[in-house]
Amino acid sequence: MSKEECKQEMKKIDAHLREVTNEITNFEVILNEQASTLKRVIHVEGVANEDMDYHPTSKKRMRDTDKVMKSIEQLLNTAITTDGKLNYNSVQALSSARGVYDDYLSRIYD
Repeated sequence: MSKEECKQEMKKIDAHLREVTNEITNFEVILNEQASTLKRVIHVEGVANEDMDYHPTSKKRMRDTDKVMKSIEQLLNTAITTDGKLNYNSVQALSSARGVYDDYLSRIYD
């Protein structure tokens, strides 16, 4: 690769890394909110066992939290670069994470 090509690739990687960092901050806020909600569920409903099940609304919150956590995990576990170039899988993971974040917000602010 030429010096100029390397420079351009580094700029793309830097921009992507900044976007990933921003998305992680967005998810941090959501997870803090979800953690509080789940604490309330356990406080009010207790810990489910064989004889008891959670309220449907609580189950939905748990599914939402699981979806958010899986999205974050995928984003964090995907290498940003491969062979010195921006990893396409990382771009896809970021796009997917944004979709989950946007979906979460759209259900709150519809």
